[in-house]
Parts: sequence; structure tokens; C-alpha cells
Amino acid sequence: MMIADVIRNAESECVIYFLLAAYIEAAQFGGKLPEYLTNLPITGLKDVETRLQQLMMELDKASERLHEKACVVIKEALHIFGAALCRLKFLEREKEPLLASNLTGDNVRNSPGRVHDGISRLDIS
Repeated sequence: MMIADVIRNAESECVIYFLLAAYIEAAQFGGKLPEYLTNLPITGLKDVETRLQQLMMELDKASERLHEKACVVIKEALHIFGAALCRLKFLEREKEPLLASNLTGDNVRNSPGRVHDGISRLDIS
């Protein structure tokens, strides 16, 4: 489960998507997951969420059939995609305060009534 640990500690979205792509390529080679789950490229956060949901449905099917080997493979994929989804959402939330403060700063700097060097932008006509 080492890849899930690395994903949990990844510092950027690019690293997470790279690691997911590497995992998917390995899964394609092994042929143990359905093809629709191992198609590349990964198109973003929504794609990761969708694949996670699909993996849960696959686990349900495999457990109904009592296919223990398939369950093990699917559970591993669930751990990896779950770790990726959690980390991606964390990184996204971490960026939001920065974006909000930047936007607030930009709005203040670009506001029409702001005084610059003692002269209001509205007074310059």
C-alpha cells in the first residue's frame, strides 16, 4: 500500500495525478481491474470521484459473487483512489483561502474609488 501513503503526503495535484496514472498503468498490465476503470488520462477531480464510485460498485458485485481475489484487488484500488481523492480535496481547500485573500486584495487595489497618491481614481478626468 506504499503508493497510497505517498499520495497522502503529496504536496501537489500534479504528483497525485502522476502517481494515479502510474498505478493505473500497472493495473492495466495486470488486467485485474475492469478496463473502464483503467482508461487514461485522468481528467480531474470529478474523474477520480467517479472511478471511486465505480470501484465501490465493482466491490459490491465481486463480494456478491464471493470472488475473494477480485475483492482484494478492488479494495487496494479503493484505498489508492480514496487517498487520492482525499488529498486532492485537501489541497483544493488549502488553496481557497489564498485565492480568497488574493481576490480581496485585487478587488481593493482595483476598486474605482481607491485613492492613489492622494488622488482618487474617480477625480482623474
